[in-house]
Amino acid sequence: MSQTLHIFKKDVRYLRMDILVILALMALFAYADSHSSPILDDRHRVFNQTSDLLSILLPLSWLYLIARLIHAEPLVGDRQFWLTRPYSRATLLAAKALFVVAIISVPKAITDAIIVTARGLPLSQSLSGFLWRELLIAVVMLLPFAALSSVTGSLTQLATTAFVVVAASIGLGEITNGANLEWGSLEWIRDTFSCLIFVTAAALITLFQYRRRPAASLAIGIAAIVLFVVPIPWALGFAIQSRLSKVPIGDGIKITLDRTRQSHAGPTRLGGSGLLIPIAIAGIPDGAEIRDVRIDMVESGIVNRLLPGAAGVIHGPDGYWIEIPVEGQFDRSARGPVSMQASLFLTMFGNAQSTTIPVGEPPSAVAGLGNCFVQGPRPGVSPKFYTAVCASAFRWPRRLISIDVDGATSDYRDRPYSPFPAGAGISPVTSFADQVVVWRDRPDGMPDQSPAARTARITIAEPLAHFRRQFGVSLPVAAAPATAGDGWSR
Repeated sequence: MSQTLHIFKKDVRYLRMDILVILALMALFAYADSHSSPILDDRHRVFNQTSDLLSILLPLSWLYLIARLIHAEPLVGDRQFWLTRPYSRATLLAAKALFVVAIISVPKAITDAIIVTARGLPLSQSLSGFLWRELLIAVVMLLPFAALSSVTGSLTQLATTAFVVVAASIGLGEITNGANLEWGSLEWIRDTFSCLIFVTAAALITLFQYRRRPAASLAIGIAAIVLFVVPIPWALGFAIQSRLSKVPIGDGIKITLDRTRQSHAGPTRLGGSGLLIPIAIAGIPDGAEIRDVRIDMVESGIVNRLLPGAAGVIHGPDGYWIEIPVEGQFDRSARGPVSMQASLFLTMFGNAQSTTIPVGEPPSAVAGLGNCFVQGPRPGVSPKFYTAVCASAFRWPRRLISIDVDGATSDYRDRPYSPFPAGAGISPVTSFADQVVVWRDRPDGMPDQSPAARTARITIAEPLAHFRRQFGVSLPVAAAPATAGDGWSR
Protein backbone atom coordinates (compact mmCIF):
# COMPACT_ATOMS: atom_id res chain seq x y z
CA MET A 1 0.00 0.00 0.00
CA SER A 2 2.85 2.40 0.81
CA GLN A 3 4.36 1.81 -2.64
CA THR A 4 1.00 2.50 -4.28
CA LEU A 5 0.70 5.83 -2.42
CA HIS A 6 4.30 6.68 -3.25
CA ILE A 7 3.67 6.23 -6.98
CA PHE A 8 0.38 8.14 -6.69
CA LYS A 9 2.07 11.14 -5.03
CA LYS A 10 4.87 11.06 -7.59
CA ASP A 11 2.31 11.20 -10.44
CA VAL A 12 0.42 14.07 -8.77
CA ARG A 13 3.61 16.12 -8.51
CA TYR A 14 4.58 15.26 -12.10
CA LEU A 15 1.17 16.19 -13.55
CA ARG A 16 0.18 19.00 -11.17
CA MET A 17 -0.23 21.66 -13.88
CA ASP A 18 -2.33 19.34 -16.07
CA ILE A 19 -4.47 18.51 -13.04
CA LEU A 20 -5.12 22.17 -12.29
CA VAL A 21 -6.18 22.87 -15.89
CA ILE A 22 -8.59 19.92 -15.94
CA LEU A 23 -10.11 20.85 -12.57
CA ALA A 24 -10.60 24.40 -13.88
CA LEU A 25 -12.39 23.01 -16.96
CA MET A 26 -14.66 20.93 -14.72
CA ALA A 27 -15.48 23.98 -12.60
CA LEU A 28 -16.30 26.03 -15.71
CA PHE A 29 -18.45 23.20 -17.04
CA ALA A 30 -20.33 23.02 -13.73
CA TYR A 31 -21.14 26.73 -13.95
CA ALA A 32 -22.13 26.69 -17.64
CA ASP A 33 -24.21 23.52 -17.51
CA SER A 34 -26.00 24.71 -14.37
CA HIS A 35 -27.33 27.65 -16.42
CA SER A 36 -27.93 25.91 -19.78
CA SER A 37 -31.40 25.33 -21.24
CA PRO A 38 -33.00 23.90 -24.39
CA ILE A 39 -34.65 27.30 -24.83
CA LEU A 40 -32.48 28.90 -27.52
CA ASP A 41 -32.67 32.55 -26.50
CA ASP A 42 -29.97 35.17 -26.00
CA ARG A 43 -29.87 34.58 -22.25
CA HIS A 44 -28.96 30.92 -22.52
CA ARG A 45 -27.02 30.87 -25.80
CA VAL A 46 -23.58 31.53 -24.25
CA PHE A 47 -24.14 28.97 -21.50
CA ASN A 48 -25.36 26.37 -24.01
CA GLN A 49 -22.42 26.91 -26.35
CA THR A 50 -19.91 26.81 -23.48
CA SER A 51 -21.46 23.62 -22.10
CA ASP A 52 -21.46 21.96 -25.53
CA LEU A 53 -17.82 22.91 -26.14
CA LEU A 54 -16.70 21.63 -22.75
CA SER A 55 -18.64 18.40 -23.32
CA ILE A 56 -16.08 17.75 -26.07
CA LEU A 57 -13.01 19.22 -24.39
CA LEU A 58 -13.42 17.40 -21.07
CA PRO A 59 -13.20 13.84 -22.48
CA LEU A 60 -10.23 14.91 -24.63
CA SER A 61 -8.51 16.38 -21.56
CA TRP A 62 -9.13 13.16 -19.62
CA LEU A 63 -7.63 11.13 -22.46
CA TYR A 64 -4.59 13.42 -22.50
CA LEU A 65 -4.12 13.19 -18.73
CA ILE A 66 -4.54 9.40 -18.64
CA ALA A 67 -2.10 9.04 -21.53
CA ARG A 68 0.56 11.14 -19.78
CA LEU A 69 -0.09 9.20 -16.58
CA ILE A 70 0.46 5.81 -18.20
CA HIS A 71 3.27 6.98 -20.47
CA ALA A 72 5.21 8.06 -17.37
CA GLU A 73 5.93 4.33 -17.01
CA PRO A 74 5.37 3.19 -20.63
CA LEU A 75 4.22 -0.34 -21.33
CA VAL A 76 5.27 -0.50 -25.00
CA GLY A 77 8.75 -1.82 -25.82
CA ASP A 78 11.35 -3.75 -23.81
CA ARG A 79 13.66 -1.03 -22.45
CA GLN A 80 11.44 0.56 -19.79
CA PHE A 81 13.45 1.89 -16.84
CA TRP A 82 10.57 1.36 -14.40
CA LEU A 83 11.02 -2.42 -14.69
CA THR A 84 14.23 -2.10 -12.64
CA ARG A 85 12.44 -0.40 -9.74
CA PRO A 86 11.43 -2.37 -6.61
CA TYR A 87 7.67 -2.50 -7.15
CA SER A 88 5.41 -4.95 -8.92
CA ARG A 89 3.21 -4.41 -11.97
CA ALA A 90 0.13 -4.91 -9.77
CA THR A 91 1.29 -2.06 -7.52
CA LEU A 92 1.86 0.18 -10.53
CA LEU A 93 -1.57 -0.63 -11.95
CA ALA A 94 -3.23 0.07 -8.57
CA ALA A 95 -1.46 3.45 -8.31
CA LYS A 96 -2.62 4.48 -11.80
CA ALA A 97 -6.20 3.41 -11.02
CA LEU A 98 -6.13 5.39 -7.77
CA PHE A 99 -4.96 8.48 -9.68
CA VAL A 100 -7.81 8.24 -12.22
CA VAL A 101 -10.42 7.80 -9.49
CA ALA A 102 -9.08 10.62 -7.28
CA ILE A 103 -8.29 13.18 -9.99
CA ILE A 104 -11.06 12.51 -12.54
CA SER A 105 -13.90 10.37 -11.14
CA VAL A 106 -14.33 12.10 -7.77
CA PRO A 107 -14.21 15.70 -9.15
CA LYS A 108 -16.62 14.67 -11.94
CA ALA A 109 -19.03 13.24 -9.35
CA ILE A 110 -18.86 16.50 -7.39
CA THR A 111 -19.45 18.45 -10.61
CA ASP A 112 -22.51 16.35 -11.43
CA ALA A 113 -23.94 16.83 -7.95
CA ILE A 114 -23.52 20.60 -8.23
CA ILE A 115 -25.21 20.75 -11.66
CA VAL A 116 -28.14 18.57 -10.66
CA THR A 117 -28.77 20.56 -7.49
CA ALA A 118 -28.43 23.90 -9.31
CA ARG A 119 -31.01 22.78 -11.90
CA GLY A 120 -33.55 22.24 -9.12
CA LEU A 121 -33.42 18.43 -9.15
CA PRO A 122 -33.03 16.91 -5.64
CA LEU A 123 -29.98 14.62 -5.63
CA SER A 124 -31.45 12.56 -2.80
CA GLN A 125 -34.19 11.33 -5.15
CA SER A 126 -31.69 10.12 -7.77
CA LEU A 127 -28.92 8.47 -5.74
CA SER A 128 -29.10 5.19 -7.69
CA GLY A 129 -28.82 7.11 -10.97
CA PHE A 130 -25.97 9.20 -9.57
CA LEU A 131 -23.90 6.17 -8.51
CA TRP A 132 -24.70 4.21 -11.68
CA ARG A 133 -23.73 7.11 -13.89
CA GLU A 134 -20.36 7.67 -12.24
CA LEU A 135 -19.66 3.95 -12.64
CA LEU A 136 -20.67 4.14 -16.31
CA ILE A 137 -18.32 7.04 -17.00
CA ALA A 138 -15.47 5.14 -15.35
CA VAL A 139 -15.94 1.88 -17.26
CA VAL A 140 -17.35 3.15 -20.58
CA MET A 141 -15.07 6.16 -21.03
CA LEU A 142 -12.06 6.21 -18.69
CA LEU A 143 -11.24 2.50 -18.94
CA PRO A 144 -11.09 2.55 -22.77
CA PHE A 145 -8.90 5.68 -22.49
CA ALA A 146 -6.52 3.69 -20.28
CA ALA A 147 -6.50 0.78 -22.72
CA LEU A 148 -5.75 3.13 -25.63
CA SER A 149 -2.90 4.73 -23.70
CA SER A 150 -1.47 1.36 -22.64
CA VAL A 151 -0.88 0.26 -26.26
CA THR A 152 0.91 3.50 -27.19
CA GLY A 153 4.26 4.84 -26.03
CA SER A 154 3.94 8.55 -26.79
CA LEU A 155 1.37 11.26 -27.42
CA THR A 156 2.11 11.11 -31.14
CA GLN A 157 1.33 7.39 -31.22
CA LEU A 158 -1.77 8.06 -29.11
CA ALA A 159 -3.05 10.73 -31.51
CA THR A 160 -2.49 8.45 -34.51
CA THR A 161 -4.12 5.47 -32.83
CA ALA A 162 -7.05 7.56 -31.60
CA PHE A 163 -7.63 8.91 -35.11
CA VAL A 164 -7.67 5.37 -36.51
CA VAL A 165 -10.03 4.17 -33.77
CA VAL A 166 -12.44 7.09 -34.31
CA ALA A 167 -12.40 6.64 -38.09
CA ALA A 168 -12.95 2.89 -37.73
CA SER A 169 -15.79 3.47 -35.25
CA ILE A 170 -17.51 5.83 -37.67
CA GLY A 171 -17.09 3.35 -40.51
CA LEU A 172 -18.31 0.43 -38.43
CA GLY A 173 -21.21 2.54 -37.22
CA GLU A 174 -22.28 3.16 -40.80
CA ILE A 175 -22.07 -0.57 -41.51
CA THR A 176 -24.16 -1.52 -38.50
CA ASN A 177 -26.68 1.24 -39.18
CA GLY A 178 -27.13 -0.17 -42.66
CA ALA A 179 -27.58 -3.68 -41.28
CA ASN A 180 -30.03 -2.61 -38.57
CA LEU A 181 -33.17 -0.56 -38.91
CA GLU A 182 -33.65 2.41 -36.64
CA TRP A 183 -33.85 1.09 -33.07
CA GLY A 184 -35.37 4.22 -31.58
CA SER A 185 -36.45 3.65 -27.98
CA LEU A 186 -34.78 0.21 -27.99
CA GLU A 187 -31.38 1.70 -28.77
CA TRP A 188 -30.30 0.90 -25.21
CA ILE A 189 -30.19 -2.81 -26.06
CA ARG A 190 -27.75 -2.39 -28.94
CA ASP A 191 -25.73 0.13 -26.91
CA THR A 192 -25.53 -2.32 -24.01
CA PHE A 193 -24.18 -5.09 -26.25
CA SER A 194 -21.61 -2.71 -27.75
CA CYS A 195 -20.52 -1.40 -24.34
CA LEU A 196 -20.12 -4.90 -22.94
CA ILE A 197 -17.89 -5.83 -25.85
CA PHE A 198 -15.61 -2.80 -25.64
CA VAL A 199 -15.52 -2.53 -21.84
CA THR A 200 -14.51 -6.17 -21.56
CA ALA A 201 -11.93 -5.72 -24.30
CA ALA A 202 -10.56 -2.53 -22.67
CA ALA A 203 -10.21 -4.19 -19.27
CA LEU A 204 -8.45 -7.24 -20.71
CA ILE A 205 -6.15 -5.16 -22.95
CA THR A 206 -5.08 -2.97 -20.02
CA LEU A 207 -4.49 -6.02 -17.82
CA PHE A 208 -2.46 -7.87 -20.46
CA GLN A 209 -0.43 -4.76 -21.25
CA TYR A 210 0.64 -4.54 -17.61
CA ARG A 211 1.45 -8.24 -17.77
CA ARG A 212 3.50 -7.40 -20.87
CA ARG A 213 1.59 -9.69 -23.25
CA PRO A 214 1.00 -7.47 -26.31
CA ALA A 215 0.05 -10.39 -28.58
CA ALA A 216 -2.90 -11.22 -26.35
CA SER A 217 -3.94 -7.54 -26.33
CA LEU A 218 -3.89 -7.44 -30.13
CA ALA A 219 -6.01 -10.60 -30.38
CA ILE A 220 -8.56 -9.19 -27.95
CA GLY A 221 -8.80 -5.93 -29.91
CA ILE A 222 -9.41 -7.76 -33.19
CA ALA A 223 -12.04 -10.00 -31.57
CA ALA A 224 -13.85 -6.94 -30.17
CA ILE A 225 -13.99 -5.33 -33.62
CA VAL A 226 -15.38 -8.51 -35.19
CA LEU A 227 -18.05 -8.86 -32.50
CA PHE A 228 -19.03 -5.21 -32.90
CA VAL A 229 -19.57 -5.58 -36.66
CA VAL A 230 -21.93 -8.56 -36.24
CA PRO A 231 -25.43 -7.02 -36.41
CA ILE A 232 -27.98 -7.68 -33.68
CA PRO A 233 -31.43 -8.52 -35.09
CA TRP A 234 -34.03 -5.95 -34.13
CA ALA A 235 -36.48 -8.77 -33.42
CA LEU A 236 -34.09 -10.08 -30.76
CA GLY A 237 -33.98 -6.64 -29.17
CA PHE A 238 -37.77 -6.44 -29.07
CA ALA A 239 -37.93 -9.95 -27.59
CA ILE A 240 -35.58 -8.81 -24.82
CA GLN A 241 -37.68 -5.71 -24.22
CA SER A 242 -40.86 -7.80 -24.12
CA ARG A 243 -39.34 -9.86 -21.30
CA LEU A 244 -39.32 -6.69 -19.21
CA SER A 245 -43.11 -6.27 -19.42
CA LYS A 246 -44.73 -5.72 -16.04
CA VAL A 247 -48.14 -7.16 -16.95
CA PRO A 248 -49.02 -10.13 -19.20
CA ILE A 249 -50.79 -9.29 -22.45
CA GLY A 250 -51.46 -12.60 -24.14
CA ASP A 251 -54.08 -12.30 -26.87
CA GLY A 252 -56.29 -9.91 -24.93
CA ILE A 253 -55.62 -6.83 -27.06
CA LYS A 254 -57.14 -6.85 -30.56
CA ILE A 255 -56.50 -4.34 -33.37
CA THR A 256 -58.99 -3.96 -36.23
CA LEU A 257 -60.00 -1.37 -38.79
CA ASP A 258 -62.47 1.14 -37.33
CA ARG A 259 -65.18 1.38 -39.99
CA THR A 260 -67.05 4.13 -38.14
CA ARG A 261 -64.37 6.60 -39.24
CA GLN A 262 -62.92 7.29 -42.66
CA SER A 263 -59.33 7.05 -43.85
CA HIS A 264 -57.80 10.22 -45.25
CA ALA A 265 -54.97 11.06 -47.62
CA GLY A 266 -53.26 14.40 -47.36
CA PRO A 267 -50.73 16.42 -45.38
CA THR A 268 -49.45 15.00 -42.09
CA ARG A 269 -48.71 16.79 -38.85
CA LEU A 270 -44.98 16.20 -39.45
CA GLY A 271 -45.04 17.74 -42.93
CA GLY A 272 -45.28 16.19 -46.37
CA SER A 273 -47.97 13.81 -47.61
CA GLY A 274 -49.43 10.95 -45.69
CA LEU A 275 -52.22 8.53 -44.96
CA LEU A 276 -54.29 8.25 -41.78
CA ILE A 277 -56.06 4.93 -41.18
CA PRO A 278 -58.54 4.63 -38.25
CA ILE A 279 -58.03 1.60 -36.03
CA ALA A 280 -59.94 0.21 -33.06
CA ILE A 281 -57.92 -1.27 -30.19
CA ALA A 282 -59.98 -3.53 -27.94
CA GLY A 283 -58.95 -5.02 -24.61
CA ILE A 284 -56.99 -2.05 -23.26
CA PRO A 285 -57.38 -1.61 -19.50
CA ASP A 286 -59.04 1.59 -18.32
CA GLY A 287 -56.60 4.49 -18.25
CA ALA A 288 -54.01 2.75 -20.46
CA GLU A 289 -52.49 4.24 -23.61
CA ILE A 290 -50.98 2.52 -26.67
CA ARG A 291 -47.94 3.88 -28.50
CA ASP A 292 -45.76 2.42 -31.23
CA VAL A 293 -42.20 1.15 -30.99
CA ARG A 294 -42.00 0.43 -34.71
CA ILE A 295 -44.25 -0.42 -37.63
CA ASP A 296 -43.15 -2.67 -40.51
CA MET A 297 -45.43 -2.35 -43.53
CA VAL A 298 -45.98 -3.96 -46.91
CA GLU A 299 -48.14 -1.59 -48.91
CA SER A 300 -49.74 -1.12 -52.32
CA GLY A 301 -52.10 1.29 -54.04
CA ILE A 302 -51.43 5.02 -53.61
CA VAL A 303 -48.65 4.60 -51.07
CA ASN A 304 -45.37 4.93 -52.96
CA ARG A 305 -42.59 4.49 -50.42
CA LEU A 306 -42.63 4.75 -46.65
CA LEU A 307 -40.20 7.06 -44.96
CA PRO A 308 -38.10 4.75 -42.73
CA GLY A 309 -39.26 4.80 -39.15
CA ALA A 310 -41.84 7.52 -39.78
CA ALA A 311 -45.06 5.49 -39.55
CA GLY A 312 -46.68 5.71 -36.15
CA VAL A 313 -49.75 5.28 -33.99
CA ILE A 314 -51.58 8.52 -33.16
CA HIS A 315 -54.12 8.93 -30.37
CA GLY A 316 -56.72 11.54 -31.29
CA PRO A 317 -59.88 12.74 -29.55
CA ASP A 318 -61.91 10.27 -31.58
CA GLY A 319 -59.62 7.24 -31.21
CA TYR A 320 -56.43 5.70 -32.59
CA TRP A 321 -55.00 6.16 -36.08
CA ILE A 322 -52.05 4.77 -38.02
CA GLU A 323 -50.22 7.66 -39.65
CA ILE A 324 -48.10 6.74 -42.68
CA PRO A 325 -46.01 9.56 -44.16
CA VAL A 326 -45.13 8.88 -47.80
CA GLU A 327 -43.11 10.56 -50.53
CA GLY A 328 -44.79 12.46 -53.32
CA GLN A 329 -48.20 14.12 -53.48
CA PHE A 330 -51.60 12.46 -53.60
CA ASP A 331 -53.06 12.80 -57.07
CA ARG A 332 -56.87 12.66 -57.14
CA SER A 333 -56.83 10.37 -60.19
CA ALA A 334 -54.40 8.01 -58.46
CA ARG A 335 -56.63 7.42 -55.47
CA GLY A 336 -58.08 4.00 -55.10
CA PRO A 337 -58.13 1.05 -52.71
CA VAL A 338 -55.11 0.74 -50.43
CA SER A 339 -53.96 -2.72 -49.41
CA MET A 340 -51.39 -3.22 -46.74
CA GLN A 341 -50.07 -5.65 -44.16
CA ALA A 342 -48.47 -4.22 -41.03
CA SER A 343 -46.55 -5.63 -38.09
CA LEU A 344 -47.21 -3.32 -35.17
CA PHE A 345 -44.65 -3.38 -32.35
CA LEU A 346 -46.46 -1.57 -29.56
CA THR A 347 -46.12 -0.48 -25.94
CA MET A 348 -48.96 -0.17 -23.44
CA PHE A 349 -48.58 2.59 -20.83
CA GLY A 350 -50.53 2.87 -17.60
CA ASN A 351 -50.47 3.92 -13.93
CA ALA A 352 -50.71 7.55 -15.06
CA GLN A 353 -50.00 10.43 -12.67
CA SER A 354 -50.82 14.07 -13.40
CA THR A 355 -49.31 17.25 -12.01
CA THR A 356 -50.75 20.72 -12.61
CA ILE A 357 -48.19 23.52 -12.98
CA PRO A 358 -48.66 27.27 -13.62
CA VAL A 359 -47.94 28.70 -17.06
CA GLY A 360 -45.22 31.34 -17.23
CA GLU A 361 -43.75 30.49 -13.81
CA PRO A 362 -40.33 28.98 -12.81
CA PRO A 363 -39.86 25.18 -12.98
CA SER A 364 -42.16 23.09 -10.79
CA ALA A 365 -41.45 19.62 -9.46
CA VAL A 366 -43.16 16.79 -11.34
CA ALA A 367 -43.14 13.43 -9.56
CA GLY A 368 -41.44 10.66 -11.52
CA LEU A 369 -39.95 13.09 -14.05
CA GLY A 370 -37.96 15.95 -12.53
CA ASN A 371 -39.16 19.51 -13.08
CA CYS A 372 -41.02 21.35 -15.85
CA PHE A 373 -42.13 24.80 -16.82
CA VAL A 374 -44.41 26.06 -19.60
CA GLN A 375 -43.96 29.35 -21.44
CA GLY A 376 -47.14 31.03 -22.60
CA PRO A 377 -47.73 32.28 -26.16
CA ARG A 378 -47.39 35.88 -27.28
CA PRO A 379 -50.55 37.82 -26.44
CA GLY A 380 -53.06 38.22 -29.27
CA VAL A 381 -51.25 35.78 -31.60
CA SER A 382 -53.13 32.87 -33.17
CA PRO A 383 -52.46 29.98 -33.27
CA LYS A 384 -51.10 29.80 -29.74
CA PHE A 385 -47.66 28.27 -29.25
CA TYR A 386 -46.93 27.00 -25.73
CA THR A 387 -43.38 25.78 -25.05
CA ALA A 388 -42.94 23.11 -22.39
CA VAL A 389 -39.47 22.34 -20.99
CA CYS A 390 -38.83 19.38 -18.73
CA ALA A 391 -35.55 18.31 -17.10
CA SER A 392 -34.57 14.99 -15.54
CA ALA A 393 -31.47 13.93 -13.61
CA PHE A 394 -29.02 11.39 -15.11
CA ARG A 395 -31.37 10.07 -17.81
CA TRP A 396 -34.63 10.86 -19.58
CA PRO A 397 -37.30 8.91 -17.68
CA ARG A 398 -38.78 5.72 -19.02
CA ARG A 399 -42.22 7.25 -19.19
CA LEU A 400 -44.89 8.45 -21.61
CA ILE A 401 -44.90 12.20 -20.96
CA SER A 402 -47.71 14.39 -22.27
CA ILE A 403 -48.57 18.05 -21.82
CA ASP A 404 -52.16 19.29 -21.79
CA VAL A 405 -52.69 23.03 -22.02
CA ASP A 406 -55.50 25.18 -23.39
CA GLY A 407 -57.35 22.14 -24.73
CA ALA A 408 -54.38 20.80 -26.76
CA THR A 409 -52.13 17.82 -26.04
CA SER A 410 -48.59 16.97 -27.08
CA ASP A 411 -46.29 14.04 -26.30
CA TYR A 412 -42.56 14.04 -25.81
CA ARG A 413 -41.44 11.63 -28.53
CA ASP A 414 -38.25 10.50 -26.78
CA ARG A 415 -39.27 7.42 -24.78
CA PRO A 416 -36.22 5.30 -23.96
CA TYR A 417 -37.11 1.97 -22.38
CA SER A 418 -33.75 1.26 -20.72
CA PRO A 419 -34.16 -0.27 -17.24
CA PHE A 420 -30.87 1.25 -16.05
CA PRO A 421 -31.17 4.23 -13.67
CA ALA A 422 -28.72 6.40 -15.64
CA GLY A 423 -27.06 6.81 -19.01
CA ALA A 424 -23.49 7.70 -19.91
CA GLY A 425 -22.83 11.29 -20.89
CA ILE A 426 -20.99 14.42 -19.86
CA SER A 427 -23.98 16.47 -18.71
CA PRO A 428 -25.87 14.90 -15.78
CA VAL A 429 -29.16 16.61 -16.71
CA THR A 430 -31.28 15.69 -19.70
CA SER A 431 -33.80 18.30 -20.79
CA PHE A 432 -36.06 18.73 -23.80
CA ALA A 433 -38.42 21.40 -25.10
CA ASP A 434 -41.70 20.56 -26.78
CA GLN A 435 -44.32 22.78 -28.34
CA VAL A 436 -48.06 22.57 -27.85
CA VAL A 437 -49.92 24.30 -30.68
CA VAL A 438 -53.53 25.38 -30.20
CA TRP A 439 -55.39 25.77 -33.52
CA ARG A 440 -58.80 27.11 -32.69
CA ASP A 441 -61.15 29.54 -34.44
CA ARG A 442 -64.06 31.47 -33.02
CA PRO A 443 -67.60 30.66 -34.20
CA ASP A 444 -67.39 33.58 -36.66
CA GLY A 445 -64.30 32.00 -38.26
CA MET A 446 -61.84 34.57 -36.90
CA PRO A 447 -58.70 33.41 -35.08
CA ASP A 448 -59.09 32.81 -31.36
CA GLN A 449 -57.27 35.52 -29.43
CA SER A 450 -58.46 34.67 -25.92
CA PRO A 451 -55.96 34.97 -23.04
CA ALA A 452 -53.42 32.21 -22.56
CA ALA A 453 -54.20 29.35 -20.20
CA ARG A 454 -53.02 29.87 -16.63
CA THR A 455 -52.16 26.23 -15.90
CA ALA A 456 -50.90 23.16 -17.74
CA ARG A 457 -51.16 19.49 -16.83
CA ILE A 458 -48.12 17.19 -17.11
CA THR A 459 -49.09 13.50 -17.22
CA ILE A 460 -46.64 10.63 -17.00
CA ALA A 461 -47.39 6.93 -17.49
CA GLU A 462 -45.04 3.97 -17.14
CA PRO A 463 -44.59 1.22 -19.76
CA LEU A 464 -46.47 -1.88 -18.67
CA ALA A 465 -46.09 -4.24 -21.63
CA HIS A 466 -44.46 -4.55 -25.05
CA PHE A 467 -46.22 -6.70 -27.64
CA ARG A 468 -46.65 -7.31 -31.35
CA ARG A 469 -49.81 -7.43 -33.45
CA GLN A 470 -50.50 -8.05 -37.15
CA PHE A 471 -52.82 -5.73 -39.04
CA GLY A 472 -54.07 -6.10 -42.60
CA VAL A 473 -56.50 -3.89 -44.47
CA SER A 474 -57.83 -3.03 -47.92
CA LEU A 475 -59.85 0.18 -48.06
CA PRO A 476 -60.65 3.26 -50.16
CA VAL A 477 -59.08 6.58 -49.29
CA ALA A 478 -61.14 9.77 -48.99
CA ALA A 479 -60.20 12.88 -50.91
CA ALA A 480 -60.34 15.23 -47.94
CA PRO A 481 -57.13 15.41 -45.93
CA ALA A 482 -57.14 14.60 -42.28
CA THR A 483 -56.35 17.36 -39.83
CA ALA A 484 -54.66 16.53 -36.53
CA GLY A 485 -56.44 19.09 -34.36
CA ASP A 486 -56.46 19.84 -30.67
CA GLY A 487 -55.99 16.87 -28.40
CA TRP A 488 -53.88 14.73 -30.73
CA SER A 489 -50.82 12.92 -29.42
CA ARG A 490 -48.44 10.30 -30.69
